[in-house]
Amino acid sequence: MSFLMASKTTTALIQSRQWGRIEVFPSAVAAIAGHAATRCYGISGMAARGLRDGFAELLRRENVDKGVDVVQADDALV
Repeated sequence: MSFLMASKTTTALIQSRQWGRIEVFPSAVAAIAGHAATRCYGISGMAARGLRDGFAELLRRENVDKGVDVVQADDALV
């Protein structure tokens, strides 16, 4: 099963505040979303996007972020 969202971005979402700055990278959001998806009832694994990624990565937990695309829209990562 594949969990896909829109297109990919590589820039971080940055928010600066009085006490510091927070940077959230799409790869971190993709990893969290991928791991959360594999823990859902009925999901046994995630497929890599596209045939070039191959079927060897079908159930590998360390690569679940490859099944998730994260985009930045209106100052938010989606």
